[in-house]
Amino acid sequence: MEESVEEVEKEVMEFIENIRREFPELKINVKVVNRLQPALTDPESELVKVLSESISEVLGIKPKLTVCLGGLDMRFYSEKGIQVVTYGPGPLSLAHQADEYLVIKEFTKVSKVYAHMLEKILVKR
Repeated sequence: MEESVEEVEKEVMEFIENIRREFPELKINVKVVNRLQPALTDPESELVKVLSESISEVLGIKPKLTVCLGGLDMRFYSEKGIQVVTYGPGPLSLAHQADEYLVIKEFTKVSKVYAHMLEKILVKR
């Protein structure tokens, strides 16, 4: 991890204080509503490689690795040193809000990828 949550919060607050000094006419209020430790998995980890291979082999596309800015449960596993990834169907723009939905065909595709991934992992053992 590059920085702790506390270090990031301190940097943000210092930045805001600098803005307040530079522009005293601005009214800036900050309320921290949550502090979550980040969960990062090395892109070269075995799990990321196997999932990426499975997506390519099942769907015929090269996956784009990204960082999710949401507060995901993966942090609980990551804190214990367990490799973890998130991957699933549905439009991100609708995730975890009213009228969230997913197309069954997309769910089926993701299920096939997971099944293929598990087969690859279990065969290696």
